[in-house]
Amino acid sequence: MTSISFRFYSDGTLYGIRFGNIYGTHRLDGPATQSFHENGSLNFQYFCINGKCHRIDGPAHQTFLSNGAIFMQTYIINGKCHRIDGPSVQQFYPDGQINYQAYSINNKYHRLNGPAKQTFDELGISYNKEYYINHIQISYTHLLSLKLKFLILIKNFIHTLHVHKKQKARAEHIVMQEHFFNPDNKNGEFEKIQ
Repeated sequence: MTSISFRFYSDGTLYGIRFGNIYGTHRLDGPATQSFHENGSLNFQYFCINGKCHRIDGPAHQTFLSNGAIFMQTYIINGKCHRIDGPSVQQFYPDGQINYQAYSINNKYHRLNGPAKQTFDELGISYNKEYYINHIQISYTHLLSLKLKFLILIKNFIHTLHVHKKQKARAEHIVMQEHFFNPDNKNGEFEKIQ
C-alpha cells in the first residue's frame, strides 16, 4: 500500500510531497520526495525505492536554487553513491558552472583516469584534486605508476596469448605435415587423428 503525504508553508503554499510504503520513502514512477521553494519552484527531489535512494537512469537526488538552476545532483543506486560513466556527485555555481565533482563506485571514491574528487573556481579551473582507487587516497605520481604497471601487465598478457596462438598453429602445422608426408598414406587423404 502506497501513502502520500503533503506539507505546506504557513501561507498554504505547497512545501513538499512524500510517497511511501511500509519500508519507507517509495515510488516507482517518479521522485518519491519533492520539496518546493516558497515561490513554487522545485527545491529538491529524491528518487527512492523501499526506503533507499535509487535511480538507474539519472541522478537520484537533485537540489535546485529558487531560480530553477540546478545546485547539486547525486547518482545513487540501492542507497550507495554510484556511477560508472561520469561523476557521481556534481555541485554547481549559480550560473551553472561546475563547482565540485566526485567519482564513486559502490559508495567508494574511485577513478583511474583522473582525480576522483576535484573543486573548481568560478572560471572552471580545478584547484583541488584528490586521487583515489577503491576509496584509498593516492598521489598523482602513484596513479601514473599504477597505470604504467597495468599497461605492462596487459602488454605481457597479450604477448603471451600471441605466443600461445603461434605455438598452437605451429603444432597443428607439424601434425598436418607429418600426416601428409606419411608414407603409409598412399592417396594423400587425411585420416582422423585420435
